[in-house]
Amino acid sequence: MEKIIAGRHMSIQERTKDYINEQLARIETDYEKLTSARVVIDKGKAEFEVEIILHGKKIKYTAKSSDRVVHTALNAAIDKVDRQLRKHLDKAQDHNHTSTSEIEIASRESAVTDEEIEEEALKLLE
Repeated sequence: MEKIIAGRHMSIQERTKDYINEQLARIETDYEKLTSARVVIDKGKAEFEVEIILHGKKIKYTAKSSDRVVHTALNAAIDKVDRQLRKHLDKAQDHNHTSTSEIEIASRESAVTDEEIEEEALKLLE
């Protein structure tokens, strides 16, 4: 996955870049269809604003967060985008359905007849 880490009106320390890469690696292992991630940290007058943009196969998610501490804003944005991805995966459907003819055959093979039920009941009563 391509990772782009940028800072507006500031330079980003190596320690912060390492932390961002660790968090993105955690997300990358959970969601294999991601192709790129962009993290932009903007320094305002009193706060840091973090924006995370994830691109993947047929998906694009964006999360923003701001706080006075960079790591707090990063954690909040990562939690938001992780929640969005989890919701996306929960909605994904399995399109490899079993055909109705296979279900009917399986139900016929496992069907218990009324006579077998009566025989079992008589055995229990004896």
